[in-house]
Amino acid sequence: MIDSNMNTFLCSDLDKMLLELIKSNPFMGVSHGKMGICIYFFLMGHYENNQFKRETGEDLLNQVIDLLDQNQELDIENGLAGIALGIRFLIKKGIVQGDINEVLEDIDNTIFRRLNDERNSIRSILNDSQIIQMLYYIYIRLGDFEESTDNYILFKDLLIKIVNVLGDESSTSYMKESSSFSLYSYQLPLLLDILGRILKLKIYNDKISHIITFLTPQILSHRPYLHAFRLFLLYGLQSFNCCANTEKEKLSLYMHDLEKQIDIDRILDIELKNQDIFISNGVAGIYLLIKMLEKQKKNSNIQLDIERLKNRILKSEAWHSLLNKPYFFKIHHGLFNGFPGTAIILWLMSQTKRM
Repeated sequence: MIDSNMNTFLCSDLDKMLLELIKSNPFMGVSHGKMGICIYFFLMGHYENNQFKRETGEDLLNQVIDLLDQNQELDIENGLAGIALGIRFLIKKGIVQGDINEVLEDIDNTIFRRLNDERNSIRSILNDSQIIQMLYYIYIRLGDFEESTDNYILFKDLLIKIVNVLGDESSTSYMKESSSFSLYSYQLPLLLDILGRILKLKIYNDKISHIITFLTPQILSHRPYLHAFRLFLLYGLQSFNCCANTEKEKLSLYMHDLEKQIDIDRILDIELKNQDIFISNGVAGIYLLIKMLEKQKKNSNIQLDIERLKNRILKSEAWHSLLNKPYFFKIHHGLFNGFPGTAIILWLMSQTKRM
């Protein structure tokens, strides 16, 4: 358990331990590596007006940029796409200065070169999860260019190439769910979300409609066992169903039924264990899902009890384990799977009025 005073927490030994650990951390990615920790220090420095944390974030960002050539992964979770989106996020927030397209040009070129290499197929470079992540990256980058520009056309062509892979090799692995909640282990919601987003761009809609037709019967016969995964699936379906005109009525009925079968009490009291507080596997992730659902659907039956979620995090034994069990700290020091992301969520909770 930690003190509910955020300043007490954020000045704790955890930050010192984190700075010591990342000296020997070879990973640069946004989920588990230095890019994610860089975002953590930049954001907390910004929120708290803490110059040391801002300078720490800047130092880490320079380290990440200096070692870009050594990063062979392309995905968001561990690779170049995630680093690019992290940098883009910091520029968009006004925390660092720069022209997004100029700053990301080298990363874009590397991704284009690797994915257009005729010696290797897309499937030999990206697995199911990474294909979804790459579609997110391309979707976001398309929004940074005018439609008439060469860069927009290049990104559009790459998107079509990857959608073709998705359509030709539609995999039932997207339906698989693990026995415990993890945003990493259940791919269907993210697939549906990104397909819905791409449909709004009106790029290659015929092919995506074909994928929707293929997926719909599988979705309608699929009901996640964990209520946390039902919540995650509902999030993915909201974006997807807004544009999936061919199957809209069937999916709307399914979503209505699914929403009624989500029990937040069960998620918090049974499915999530005491130490499950992080974005990737716990309470912080549930908070984000509910917040995103609120934005998608104003009259959602799923209510967000911020104080309950906040207290659940603050009273967790995970904080004691982070301070006293080195193996636990090493596993949970990243932005998505560790305390930095959860600390950011706690700060955001503290700024939100009680509901």
